[in-house]
Amino acid sequence: MSNLSPTTLETYNRHINSRLIPAIGHLTLDQIKPGHILGFLKELEKPESRLKKPKQNGSENDNVVVEVSSLDFGTIGYIYRVLKNILKRAEEWKMILSNPMEGIKKPTPPIEIRKQNNLIKKVIPSITMIRKHRMLWTLFIVKQGSGDCLCLALC
Repeated sequence: MSNLSPTTLETYNRHINSRLIPAIGHLTLDQIKPGHILGFLKELEKPESRLKKPKQNGSENDNVVVEVSSLDFGTIGYIYRVLKNILKRAEEWKMILSNPMEGIKKPTPPIEIRKQNNLIKKVIPSITMIRKHRMLWTLFIVKQGSGDCLCLALC
């Protein structure tokens, strides 16, 4: 762990304490099976998987609203990597005979989300250019059959 930056170590610890220990902390390393991991990863993909952080509505006397939403697939992938690294190290140190993560692929977002992410990646350079040149443009997306079309209009 000494080769990890303090920020990475903090992030690892946060995911270990908030996700891994509550989900599989009751198991010893040699009890963790691929089925446990697959079930855990599926749970992370559920809409209510984001840890519920209370949001304050103004003053202390207001009611607390709890937001429920799904985890980003980048976060799920990070948690996957944390668990994979832990189990890989346990195997290297002969704490387990084999790594239960072997053969388990990193979760990937559904095709619709990947398409949205690709569109966003295409849009960002245009938006950066618009902001850089302080132009007033209207940005809108037009649905076209199987794909989306990005349109810019000068205001």
